[in-house]
Amino acid sequence: MIELEIDDSRISGAAALSKRTLARGLDLILDTLAMQDSRLVLQLTGDRGISGLNNSFLGLCGPTNVLSFPEQTETGGRCLGQICLSVETLLREARLYGQDPAEHLYRLLAHGILHLAGYEHGFLMQELTEQALETIQDWPERELVLVGP
Repeated sequence: MIELEIDDSRISGAAALSKRTLARGLDLILDTLAMQDSRLVLQLTGDRGISGLNNSFLGLCGPTNVLSFPEQTETGGRCLGQICLSVETLLREARLYGQDPAEHLYRLLAHGILHLAGYEHGFLMQELTEQALETIQDWPERELVLVGP
């Protein structure tokens, strides 16, 4: 189960998001990573919101693209935790890197999910992220989730 929170009204002006398509994409990523019975919370925010979280939890100033907060307690079922993603940073990075915004979105989501599952940066995390992206690449609806300005 995916719980989606949007906490910044400015996001709707920065990107058109389909919640249904986004949830289905997350399900595909979870399936690919053998975490299909897992639950998570996805919080979409802007640079201001993620800057506050980045400062509070990591002591870092400024926005980042994605933060992962693993579940600390057993709540019944398998809740991985919460992913916070700045849509503004995502769109800025996609332009900067010359990437499709939807592809960058799914890369960041896979990256965040893997952190929730306990993976650290390195070769294995990169390989699993690429596996998830390969699954998404074959999905016809992937382009419908995010459209940059």
